[in-house]
Amino acid sequence: MMYLIEWDYFAWNRNRLTSLDWIYLHYGPWSSMLSDILREKFDAPPEEERVDEFRQVFWRPPQYKDIDTRLHSPDLEGIVRRVFEVFGSVRTQDIVKYIYFNTEPMQHAERGQTLDFTPTRKPLKPFNPVTTLNKNLRQIVRERLRAATKVKLAEVSKVMGDVPLEVLKVLSQLDSPKDFVLPEGIIQISDEDKRRIAEEG
Repeated sequence: MMYLIEWDYFAWNRNRLTSLDWIYLHYGPWSSMLSDILREKFDAPPEEERVDEFRQVFWRPPQYKDIDTRLHSPDLEGIVRRVFEVFGSVRTQDIVKYIYFNTEPMQHAERGQTLDFTPTRKPLKPFNPVTTLNKNLRQIVRERLRAATKVKLAEVSKVMGDVPLEVLKVLSQLDSPKDFVLPEGIIQISDEDKRRIAEEG
């Protein structure tokens, strides 16, 4: 897990998170420094070196449900959360398989040698076309879109006749990909509506 955090951190930041001495040992990335820390500070069992035998590691996922938020950056906290959410309940063998075939330090590793993180590819950052507009232009476009929506709803209101514009504004959100937002204020619900809501759950 620590190796995956280190690998993901390097992918985004292009520098190492720790100074742990990662090497390609028998079954994947291993650090003598991390092993010592786990044994001294967390009472982890001592490493057992057994040739051609895989020692399964067990843990309880709830222990990792809430990651300590006292990390030095939101980016790091996001990386730690992502690693534990993705791999927290995955079998050790499958994690090792993923590490072998999907992380660059292990893809280029030589047994017994220090792992090199520099071949790690930087993730593609999603492109947001709105960011190409300057702040003032973005504000103008947003105001025009709001005005266009109001005009359209006002025209629909004339055709619908007895449906208030405020109700149309709420209903217009039903086909929108955006979050559904109710208007502020007190909403009156008739006794008939209350009965129907109770019946329909």
